[in-house]
Amino acid sequence: LGVPGARRGARTDEYVAAMRALWAGDDASYDGEFVSFDNVSSNPKPTSGAVPVVIGGHSAAAAKRAGRLGDGFFPGKGSIAELTEMIDIVRQSAAEHDRDPASIEITAAHPGLFGDDPVGAAQELADIGVTRTIAPAFMLLGSEGVEAKATEMAERIIAPIADI
Repeated sequence: LGVPGARRGARTDEYVAAMRALWAGDDASYDGEFVSFDNVSSNPKPTSGAVPVVIGGHSAAAAKRAGRLGDGFFPGKGSIAELTEMIDIVRQSAAEHDRDPASIEITAAHPGLFGDDPVGAAQELADIGVTRTIAPAFMLLGSEGVEAKATEMAERIIAPIADI
């Protein structure tokens, strides 16, 4: 796309701010280093007034960005110890920027969700502050068919952890 990789973090921060300005109302203006516009309307607007911005990445910089400006954080990988460290960085960054750390949704996976103790794995994630987990689409593949695999996943994993 011809966009340099250097300063991608600063660019990302600014793009998020510019999008939020567009979502906030008509005749929006934004003047930054990477993007500028005056009296612009972007329609249709999100019905809730904003689109949740989930910051992805498994680095301290991504975790800090999530705490500073994200609505969510998705590290995508990591052991419980690594996830705990990233979540702590998110919370600390949020607090440093006068944001409620609890308002930032944390999404993470745990291989144990598909093992012998999915409830234990889900509890382990909940204990470190994960509020949403994911099931990779490949988990629905198999000779039984997607509907059968989805039903199995719902009965074996989703139903038992619904109250965690």
